[in-house]
Amino acid sequence: MMKPFSTGLLLTAMLLNAAGTAAQDDRYLPASCAQQKVEHEHYILCWSEEHEQAQWVAYELTPAEVRGHVDRTDNFRQDPGIATGSASLADYRGSGYDRGHLAPAGDMAFSHQAMSESFYLSNISPQRASFNRGIWRQLESQVRAWAQDEGPLYIITGGILAGSYRDIGPNDVTVPRAYYKIIMDQSEPLNALAFIMVNEKGNGSLRSYATPIDEVEEQTGHDFFHSLPEAKEKRLENGVNLKPWDFDASVKHYSDEAGDKEYHTDRDNKININEASAAKLDRLYGIGPAKAGNIIEARPYQSVEDLTRAKGIGEVSLSRIEDYITVGLPGIHYENEGTGSSGGININEASRHKLKSLPGIGEVLSGRIIEARPFNDIREIEEVKGIGPKTFEKIRYKISAY
Repeated sequence: MMKPFSTGLLLTAMLLNAAGTAAQDDRYLPASCAQQKVEHEHYILCWSEEHEQAQWVAYELTPAEVRGHVDRTDNFRQDPGIATGSASLADYRGSGYDRGHLAPAGDMAFSHQAMSESFYLSNISPQRASFNRGIWRQLESQVRAWAQDEGPLYIITGGILAGSYRDIGPNDVTVPRAYYKIIMDQSEPLNALAFIMVNEKGNGSLRSYATPIDEVEEQTGHDFFHSLPEAKEKRLENGVNLKPWDFDASVKHYSDEAGDKEYHTDRDNKININEASAAKLDRLYGIGPAKAGNIIEARPYQSVEDLTRAKGIGEVSLSRIEDYITVGLPGIHYENEGTGSSGGININEASRHKLKSLPGIGEVLSGRIIEARPFNDIREIEEVKGIGPKTFEKIRYKISAY
């Protein structure tokens, strides 16, 4: 969605980009940026107004930077450096997608400014929680391990936007079907490795996602490492050479709570915050032992939103976990939630008035549901315009297709 052009935004962007940000190494940037290139303290991005996110983000990561200990700021906000205006918080609110980093916050822990700027929404892309908190997080941790052991590394990351047909929010932020990450060890002889990962829960090993850089170029249209001599570029891009990369490095050398912990990301088996043990609550993203104890102490909860009564649980914490928790509903057996319920409202037969009794379904959406009939499965209702993952989660246990 093209937003109205603003000369004020353009002037602000020009001033910010000229205001003495730390010089970035641009030798390995992709060959071109069709729209606006923005330089922040520790990363450079190429903005796509069409997709409301960066086509690519590039930066260097050194061993010293990996050892930083600056805390996350979680101050997600619009990027004042984007002339046409970046995506907004409203685009992600209630979408059911995580605000996934392209340049990870964990790579920016060496500087308060770098950490804060990593939360610009120009550096964020809609990711499924099971992907963002699973295989993608594992890859980010692995890259930090390699930087610590082998650095400095040069890293280029982005979404594969071609062929992505879903969008979220008032600004129509594209949901990438997959993501890529390219890592180059700048020590001679140069070595590089690329990954392509589908935006969904990953079950394979990191090695299984390795792919030639040529394949990333084919799927994105970008030309990487074009400034290198042709023979060297060809060697880096044509195949996959795993030998220089120690995939056990993150276990042996780089380990932290965020990198090692396996989080609960199963929407079909929600954690009941009124009954779960401290150990089970601790598996929720951002909930450590202290917050788990606070959650237990503040029971009972009448709604998921009521969780903010617990000490240390604010709106940000709740937004990360609300899709994976429940307060429990009488007569519902959570081990069978994913199958739907034949006792629910039949979306193929219900009247408009009956459909409007469902949470989040008003006059407009009820009409669209009726127009889209028949449904062979309740999940098909998620494809109705205006009903995304968030709304579907609210109604899935109250509906049936038969």
